[in-house]
Amino acid sequence: MIFEIAQAGVIDDAPKVAEVLRKIFFFLLTISGTIFLLTFVFSGVLYLFSRGDAKNIERAKRSTFFALVGLLGILMIMIIFYTLSILLE
Repeated sequence: MIFEIAQAGVIDDAPKVAEVLRKIFFFLLTISGTIFLLTFVFSGVLYLFSRGDAKNIERAKRSTFFALVGLLGILMIMIIFYTLSILLE
């Protein structure tokens, strides 16, 4: 069953807020990493099929640049998240 019915129980059985946030973060990290990988591969395919056309080569280089900027942003967010999770524990 995809959705489980909530059962009444002791409040101690509920997951902690930090644990829920950590799961959401890893889910979003997985999605953003997948988007980065697809964008990077797409840039490589664009470059491969540019056949020397300067416009398409520039488009592929720009796409690669923005994919790497996105990866850098993902890494910075990871560092901030891990620092905050250590401080909040």
